[in-house]
This record gives sequence, C-alpha cells and structure tokens, in this order.
Amino acid sequence: MGRIVLHAGMPKTGSSSIQGWLRDSDEQLRAEWGVTPLRARVHPSGDLRLIVNDDRKLVNAGKVFQLYEERRSERAAIVAEFLGRLDRKARSHGTVVISAERFADWFWQRDEMFAGAIDELAAAHELEIAYYVRPQHTALEAAWRQWGFRDDAPPSEFLAARSEHFDYLGTLAFMHDAAPRVRFTPRPFRRDLLAGGNVVVDFARAFLGIELASAHDPELWRNRGLPLELVNALHGVPPGTFWEIDVAEQVNPVLDQLRALTADLDLPTSDEIRLSRLVLQQACHERFEPDNLRLIAELGWETDEWVPAVQEEVGEATFERLDELWRPRASAAELEVLRGALAELIAADGTGSAPDPVAAPR
Repeated sequence: MGRIVLHAGMPKTGSSSIQGWLRDSDEQLRAEWGVTPLRARVHPSGDLRLIVNDDRKLVNAGKVFQLYEERRSERAAIVAEFLGRLDRKARSHGTVVISAERFADWFWQRDEMFAGAIDELAAAHELEIAYYVRPQHTALEAAWRQWGFRDDAPPSEFLAARSEHFDYLGTLAFMHDAAPRVRFTPRPFRRDLLAGGNVVVDFARAFLGIELASAHDPELWRNRGLPLELVNALHGVPPGTFWEIDVAEQVNPVLDQLRALTADLDLPTSDEIRLSRLVLQQACHERFEPDNLRLIAELGWETDEWVPAVQEEVGEATFERLDELWRPRASAAELEVLRGALAELIAADGTGSAPDPVAAPR
C-alpha cells in the first residue's frame, strides 16, 4: 500500500507555485522525505506514461486531462490507464504526488465515473486530493483576468458560466457520497488561513508533512493575474493582435511578457473599478455565503465568513452591472494605440515561457 497525493488546483490557487516547488525540490523530496513527484507524458497517438520527475521539468500532468477531454468515447479507458499507472507508481515508490489544475474539473463537474474509479484506487492506497478553494468573488475576478477578457463575450456571461465551478459545499458532499474512501478536504486559499501565509508552505505541511522555512520567498507566488484595469482595456482585442489563436502555448508566453511589462506600474484604481469589486463581492455573498458558512462549520476553518457582505450601499448587485463597470473609459482610438504599443513591445521582447501548457480551462 502506498500513498497518493493528487493535487487538483483549483485554477488560480497557486498551482504553478506548487508545481515549480515540486520541480525544484524533486531530488530532496525523494532523498529526505520519500516523496516522488510525477509528471505525465502523452504521445499524439494517445499513449500515456507517468514519469518520475528526475530531470527538473515542470511537475504537471495536465495533458492527461487534455486527452480525457478530447477523446470522449475513450474516457473510461483513459481514466483506467491513468489510475492503473498511478497505482503501479505508488506500489513501487511509496508516496507519489501528481498535479494539474485541470484535474479540478473532475470534481466540480462531479464526474461520477472518475469518482468511482478513484474510490476503487483508494481501496489499495491512501489517496488524498489537494483541492484549494478561494472566496468566490476573488476567484471570479481572477478567472476574468486570466481567461475571460480574451473572449468577446461580456463579463456577465463569462462570470455566470464560471460561477458554476464554485459550489464548494456541493462538491464536497458529492465526493463524500461518490468516493467515501478518498480523503477530499478542500483547503482555504486565503493568505491568513494558509500555513505560513503561502500556498507552497501550506501544501508541503498539509499534504506531505514537510515543514518549509521559505514562507516569504516571493518566487513562491507565481503566475499572478494581470491588473484588472489592463485586462478590461484588452477585452475583445482583435484576433491576431497578441496571438494567432487562443491556445495556451501561444497565450501564456504573452501573458508572461505583459506581467513583466506591468510589474512595476502603479495603476490608480478608478471609482468604477472599486465599485465593480464591491458589486461582485455582494453578488457572490448573496449567492454563495449561506453554503459557505456550512462549509466553514463542517471543515473547521478559523474564520467567520468567506465572502463578507459589503458594508456600504452599492445598488443592484448583479453580474450584468459589471458589463458597464468593466467597460474601459478610453475611446476606441485610445484603446487601439494602447493595444498597438503593447503588441510592439511584446514582439520586440520575444521572451516569455508558458508555465502550464494546458492550464487554461475554458
């Protein structure tokens, strides 16, 4: 019997930081703590392998879920192959860790086939799911800043669809019923509730029993979102301005460059942006907080609230209001100049690296 830690995001909860730490610490993890990070290799033919990560590549198995998503008729076979290989790795290596943001989709979508399969695996091994969740209003804003602005759809449409991911209590209840042998206990992604104030320190302690001293290392917070003011100005940018097609291999390097270009900017927060955040918070409070309070009580988190009520009058708290509040106040000509200047800077720089080639759930 071995031990399996399956890190499943959620997206925008420090997954890149965790994966980077697993990569950078793989030798020490194996030698000192008996923990073996795994990554996935998927051949275009569909052949799937789990590889001991001994060559310092990013510890990411997102291509497994990509294969599962693309080959609908083969899903049961893909899950069986994936978990069968995970079973064999755990038997031979003891404690293994595998990570991908996209694994979160299996849980929030409440995939009964996958849940049943991992429950069977948990009969042979101790199996724990690392599933970080953040307050819904900050999760939705982060998703807009990472993915939503890249489409032509209005913010309200994206936020309404995305909010389906964040019924944390419902996901917990589903997993308890569908996979009772799996340890599924969501962890709160909020700085004051993370061990050491840092997701890597928290992950190491909560799931691997490892104490880290580098709680204040800025490199442990990677792949942060772009400023809200900037992504709103880029919303609906004409195709081809920054990338030919919206796929992670093209988009992520550009986002890295945009982060570098804006890292030292002190953008003023407009009244519209401030109000928009309050509207989003209140909308999420009204929709999610009753279940959030039940989740807090069940899991024993040391907090009295997850999405606090707004303590001032903000008017109608709906996603539709954000269609106006997130609309740039610049003219079309000014936006064209800004986008053109950024595109020229990115083309001239030509640097950037994709932190996770399949970490952009749509």
